[in-house]
Amino acid sequence: MTDKEALGYINFSKVFQKTKTFIDTHNEKHCDLKAKLNASHRATAELIIRMYVKQLNQAISLGDSFKKGLPGFRTYNSSLASCKGCTVKTILNHKRRLKQAGFISYEQNRGKSGIELWVNMDVFGQRVKNLHPLVHVQQEQVNNNRGVDKLITSKKGVHLSVHKTDNNCVTGTEQEQDMNTEESRIFDSKKQIKDLKKESDSAFSLQLIRNFWRYARVILYTHKLYSEPEEAEILNHIWSSVYLKFKIEGNKEDWKEYQDILYKRIDMVSRWLERDSNR
Repeated sequence: MTDKEALGYINFSKVFQKTKTFIDTHNEKHCDLKAKLNASHRATAELIIRMYVKQLNQAISLGDSFKKGLPGFRTYNSSLASCKGCTVKTILNHKRRLKQAGFISYEQNRGKSGIELWVNMDVFGQRVKNLHPLVHVQQEQVNNNRGVDKLITSKKGVHLSVHKTDNNCVTGTEQEQDMNTEESRIFDSKKQIKDLKKESDSAFSLQLIRNFWRYARVILYTHKLYSEPEEAEILNHIWSSVYLKFKIEGNKEDWKEYQDILYKRIDMVSRWLERDSNR
């Protein structure tokens, strides 16, 4: 048993091998080619397993023990089609064949939340009962998140530069020294105001990003779990693609109006998915 299995993680290699065995056994039992699962059906089954195991292990890393049994695999038909590089219609046909073969034991339509698939438990084999949450989640993709890292800060309050008078740097009479010191103080005051404005703008921008993601997650991704590295990557993507790195000129009121438009767009997507989760 590996260290990850000891922590309760599902071994993808073992599940993948059991998936292959399941399909091979099914095909051996049927002589009719129409009843067999072809290479394309197999690829769809392997895709489902790969994403399913990743989803389960992600939940385990966040502390879920699945003591009451494994949950279903939550996804969207459009997501499966995009990952496989085919149409949604093809995914629907493949799911139908996998159900007939007993690989997919049950499917539930969850409206705007997509679909939930239950895979034959023979594929997973015996599960470890005592599962423990991952103590430390490794930080990943640091380079890709540098943009948001500049906005996300652990500092509390604003750090102000402290004016320091150094007599060695000031020459001339006592009055000249006082004038130089006063000019330096004025310069530092301007810098402090600039730093305060920059800090305030960054805090405002970050709040917009977080509010957008929080709203989208509650409306569209209710049942999905995300690790800290994934959250950081998502925020970075929102900063870059939705807000265009805030390079567009506009005051805070302009950005608030834009935020309201974004919320309405999320609502539109939600209504669209509610009509048909197979999209």
